[in-house]
Amino acid sequence: MLGSGGSCPRPASNEALAGLFMLQGDPLGDDDFRAAFRVRAALAGGGGGAGIVSHDTAILVGGASSPAPARAPERFAAILAGGFSNAGALRAELRALGVPGPIETDTDVLREAVRAWGEAAAARFTGAYAFAIHDAETKTLLCGRDRFGIQPFHYVHLRDRLVFASDLAAVTHWPGVRRHADHDALTHYLAFGFCPADHAPLSGVQRLSPAHVLRAERLRGVRTARVWTLPSPASRPPAEAPTPDEARAELRRRVDAAVPGDGPIGVLRTGDAPSDALAEAAIRAAHRGDGPEVHDFAIHLEGAAVPAVASPRCRSHAVRLDAASAVSALRLIPRRGEPLATPGALVEHALLTAASAEVPVCLTAAGGPELLLDRPHYTAFGTALARHRDTRIQASPRQGFHATMPFVRDLYGDCVCISSDPQRLALSGPALIGSLLLSPIDGLGTSLERADAGTAFDLLARIDVAHGAPRMLAPLDIARHGAGPTLLAPFLETDLGAWCAGLPQALRLVGPDGTACPGGLVRTALDQPASPRPEVGHALDLWLRTSLRERLEDTVASAAFRNRDLFRTAWIDRLVRDHREGTRANGTLLWALLCLETWFLGFVDRAPEIGTADLPNAFAATDVAETGVAA
Repeated sequence: MLGSGGSCPRPASNEALAGLFMLQGDPLGDDDFRAAFRVRAALAGGGGGAGIVSHDTAILVGGASSPAPARAPERFAAILAGGFSNAGALRAELRALGVPGPIETDTDVLREAVRAWGEAAAARFTGAYAFAIHDAETKTLLCGRDRFGIQPFHYVHLRDRLVFASDLAAVTHWPGVRRHADHDALTHYLAFGFCPADHAPLSGVQRLSPAHVLRAERLRGVRTARVWTLPSPASRPPAEAPTPDEARAELRRRVDAAVPGDGPIGVLRTGDAPSDALAEAAIRAAHRGDGPEVHDFAIHLEGAAVPAVASPRCRSHAVRLDAASAVSALRLIPRRGEPLATPGALVEHALLTAASAEVPVCLTAAGGPELLLDRPHYTAFGTALARHRDTRIQASPRQGFHATMPFVRDLYGDCVCISSDPQRLALSGPALIGSLLLSPIDGLGTSLERADAGTAFDLLARIDVAHGAPRMLAPLDIARHGAGPTLLAPFLETDLGAWCAGLPQALRLVGPDGTACPGGLVRTALDQPASPRPEVGHALDLWLRTSLRERLEDTVASAAFRNRDLFRTAWIDRLVRDHREGTRANGTLLWALLCLETWFLGFVDRAPEIGTADLPNAFAATDVAETGVAA
C-alpha cells in the first residue's frame, strides 16, 4: 500500500486497516472478535502482523494500531494505512503546542493531531493514507481518506454497527455484509469500464470519497464531509500567472525533485506525456554520479523502435502486450474484488508485471494526464463541443426528441464510455432494466452545460479526477493487489497536483507554436517527442477473435452467465457473432463482459479463501480488552 516519505506518496508494504464500531445496541461480544480475526486474515497481504485493538465500543484492526498514552488512559485508539508526507511539520507544530513526546510514528501524529484539533485535523494531513480513530470519551469514530483517494476505504452501515476495511474482500468478511451485486454500480461499470468512485459493486458497500472524513457517533448515526478540494485556476490572480516558459521550467523542476535519489527505480511509460516527463527526469538523475539506476519500461509496438539506452545506469525494457497479459489481468480480478475493464489498465498491468522482476520501486504518472490535460478524449470533446455550439447546425424536426442536440455531458460520455445508452438498453436483461431509468452520465452534473469553451477542459479534468478516480488510480490498485513493485505517484502528491491544477488552463494547453492543444505544456517541456500510445482497443479486437475467442464463447455460453438475468442473451450472442465474423468491432464491450463474469465467478459466487491458521478457536473478549493488542 501507499504511505509517505520523500517528496511524493511512498508505499509501505502490507499496510491495511479494518474495524467495527457499535452505533447502538449490545456491547462487543466474542463473535465480534472472531470476525475481526477473519477480517485481519482477509486484508491485503494476509494482514501481516496487524494488531487487533478492543476499545470500548470499537474494534480496530491494523498494522499501526496504537492505544492512547498513559497520561490519557484509553481515550484514543488509532489505526493508519499508509502515512503522512507532512508528518515532520505536523510533529513540530504539535510540540509547539506543548504536546509532550514522544510523537514518533505517523499514528502518534494522527492521534495527537485529533486530540489537539478535533475533526479539523483531517484537513491538515497530506500524503497517501486512510485512518480510523476512536474516542472512547465521546464515543465517536472518525475516519478519513487522502486527498486523491490513493488509499482505499470501504464501509457498510448495518442496523446497529458500522464496519469498514481498506480492501473490499476484507469488508465482506464482517458478519451481515453480503456478496450481492449492486445493479446501479453494474450499469455504471458497463458505461465506463469501472465501478463508481463512491460505492462498490456490492449492494450496501460504500466507499469513502477522496478528501472526505466520516464521523460516526453512538446513537446519532453517520455523516461524511469534504475537507479539501483542488485549487481552481481562478484562485490565482492573473498578474501572478507565470509565462509559458516559466511554467515549463517550473514543471521540470518539480518533476525532477520527485525522483528518488537512490535506486534502482523503474518508470512506467504508458504512452502519455506526463509518464515521458517522469522518465526523462529519472534519466537526468541517473546521469549524476550519485543518481539512481533507472529502468525504463515501455510497451513495444510492432514496428516501433525500442528506446535507446541513455547511459550505463539506464536500461530500457520493451514490454510485449499480448493475450497472455490479458489472461493474467483476468486472474487479478477476484483478488481486487471488483472488475476493471478500461483498456489502459492492460498496459499498466503488463508494465507492472515486467517491472516486478527488475526493480522494487517504480514511478507512475497516475493523475498527471488529468491534471495536465493530456487525455485523448479532451481533443475529441473539444471538437464535439465546437460542433455542438455551432449555431449553423440544427437538428432536423423529423428526428424527434431523442435525436435533438445532446446535453454537453452526453458529449463527454460519448468520448469516455465503452458502451452507449442504446447499447446498454439493448443488452440489459430483467435484473438490470430498473437501473437504466437514469443514465450514468446524469451523475456528472450540470456544470458542463454552463461551461464556455475556455473552461470546459478544466472541468473535464476535474470530472476525471473525481468521477473517474478508479481509472486514474488503476496502476496503484493493480500494484497493491498483484505482485508488482511498490509505486510512487508524484502527480498525486498535494504540492505537485495542486500546482498543476492551479495553472490557468491556457498555460496547460499552450503548445510550442503558441496555439492551444491538449497537454501542450507538458509536451513542450519534453526533450524528446512523446512516445506513441499503445492501441489496446485494436489489440483487444484481435485477441477476442483469436487467442481469447474460446474463453469468451465459453463464458457467454455458460449456464452461470445466462442464468444471472443480467443480459439479453440473444443480443450478446449477436454481439459475439458480429465480432467473430468481423462485421463489427465489439472488443471493448466484450472484454468488459468477460471481466464482469470473471468477477462474478471468482468473487461473488465463491468467497476468496483466507488463511485460517491464526484464527483462535476460543477466547474471552476480556482477554483482548485487557491486553489492548492481540497478536
